[in-house]
Amino acid sequence: FDIDGTLTVSDGEVFQEALLGSTPQIFEGAVDVVQHYASAGIQPLYITGRTYHFQGPTIEWLDGQGLAHGPLHTTDGVREAFPGSNVESYKQAFLDHVSSLGVRVVAAYGNASSDVCRRGRPGSWGTTAGQRAGARTRPTR
Repeated sequence: FDIDGTLTVSDGEVFQEALLGSTPQIFEGAVDVVQHYASAGIQPLYITGRTYHFQGPTIEWLDGQGLAHGPLHTTDGVREAFPGSNVESYKQAFLDHVSSLGVRVVAAYGNASSDVCRRGRPGSWGTTAGQRAGARTRPTR
């Protein structure tokens, strides 16, 4: 699961949190979607373009929203966090890494094409959430 703009209502939530101290607003139904997978025995994995500086507040936010526990992967630096190809490459490299360890990623949720980077992978599918909801890739075999 991507976080900003997917679980939260906008991509700018992280900046409001950092600069204004506000608590990011969660999309209605987001907890239910994550819980659906957790209840089926599927471990949620949170992958974000947020830098490691935001790891603590992000974990607190995930817990505070009642989202199912799962690993959180943040970027190592600001360069990877920039929208576009940098963040897409970072997310794709991480998913490739966990797949090489034998982890089967069965779905990916995000609000941008850089968030749903499992297209064309065996046994996986992706879908967009938020304002771009419904743009779903097909499962592959």
